[in-house]
Amino acid sequence: MQLNTLARQTLFASTLALSHALDFCGNENDHVVPDQQIQDLAQKQSNQTHLIDVYFHVGSTHANENLISDKTLDTQFDTLRRAFLPHGFEFELVNTSRIVDDTVGKGFYGEGGTIDDYDAYVAFMRANRRGGYDSLNVYFFSDLIPGLGGQCNLPTPASSDPNYDNYWLDGCILNANTMPGMPAQEQDSTNEPRKGHVAIHEVGHWLGLLHTFHGRLCESINDQVSDTPAQSGGSSGCPIGRDSCPDSPGEDPIHNYMDYSDDSCNIVSMASNKPSRDYLYFLVVVLHLSAMLGVDFVPFYPESLCQPSGSPLHFLVAYRQWYITTMADPYYNLDAPGHFFDFLVYVELIVQFPLAVYLTRALLSKQRLSGAGELAAIVYGIVTGLCTAIVCNDMWHLGPDVISHESKQTLLFGAYLPYAVIRQCHHTSLAENSLIWRLASLIALDMQSRLLARLRLSSSVKQD
Repeated sequence: MQLNTLARQTLFASTLALSHALDFCGNENDHVVPDQQIQDLAQKQSNQTHLIDVYFHVGSTHANENLISDKTLDTQFDTLRRAFLPHGFEFELVNTSRIVDDTVGKGFYGEGGTIDDYDAYVAFMRANRRGGYDSLNVYFFSDLIPGLGGQCNLPTPASSDPNYDNYWLDGCILNANTMPGMPAQEQDSTNEPRKGHVAIHEVGHWLGLLHTFHGRLCESINDQVSDTPAQSGGSSGCPIGRDSCPDSPGEDPIHNYMDYSDDSCNIVSMASNKPSRDYLYFLVVVLHLSAMLGVDFVPFYPESLCQPSGSPLHFLVAYRQWYITTMADPYYNLDAPGHFFDFLVYVELIVQFPLAVYLTRALLSKQRLSGAGELAAIVYGIVTGLCTAIVCNDMWHLGPDVISHESKQTLLFGAYLPYAVIRQCHHTSLAENSLIWRLASLIALDMQSRLLARLRLSSSVKQD
């Protein structure tokens, strides 16, 4: 889901939202900004960076006066800042205040789970809130009721007037047990300490983000972000592979901060379910497909489609011949040594080509690669890297009797080297192949790390 798609659209919209990414969230949606207004504002603000002043307020009981340390606060702010910075929101911590009071430390909540003295609560907020309506005030309470992880306001013009209580109540309150380093809670899917992701969830609400399962269940409207898969309800723990809306594209966005999954599950930024580098991988695979179809596989095509000058695929024959003649690539000269290249072409046909076709579709999709997609990319990267390494080694030892110095210079500097970073042809110069080998290996290593992360999360869920 894209933070800069929705959070930039809603210039300050809303209602008090009781929201806890792990336990419970009751979010009133009466004042959600209409879709068209969201789209218009998103278009206008898509390239803007917003500087937001942040004020931290710490309320502690005497018994837990030292629970929220300065280090914990620093780590929490850093977690928030890193989560939102890539999406156009730059946080600056202006001030941190502390108060030790048994009533304040409980967030003014009584034993019954409600605020006993609402007037005192409002008075506290009026006395402590800092900055304008565009400033983020976050209140951390050491002994907030266990069932409440956080509470936040969605933005609304109706709350921007200092003459009304809603202005002073604007901000987020958070339970200390959700902060980085705090012990895991019963509902968590692992025993790892908390990472402070509940604060990201809550501040997402403050910026106008809705739950991933908001709106009509299993319909595309959900959180009003176009690339968020439909979801029938909030997740619990970290249910890898959950697909609560099987008739809609994509699995549930359990890795999204705006779902209810716990901290160990939020391994993907709100910016997108898909890492941006996947689009580079898409370009690499498409260029490789073009090279295979336009050069390597031409001899396999039926003569009736290629040989007559007016045949549908004759242009590919002409292009291949131009390539061989102009570039003098030795691996297409049957009189030259290195006929192992024919074997590599068959490897392309049988292994790399079907994988490339599969990955082209998967990488072009807005959805993050599935486990099968990651595995396919690993195999594709490994095979591509190995084949390229073989060609690199052989090219290194080719002498002037196979390829002239001038032709090699043409290959190196006139054709392939300028495209070395992105081209994916396994029959090119040493310089190009060495770079492509690295890129193919990078794809394999990257996908391996993703797949291992997925398996670790799945394993932790099974253990619990």
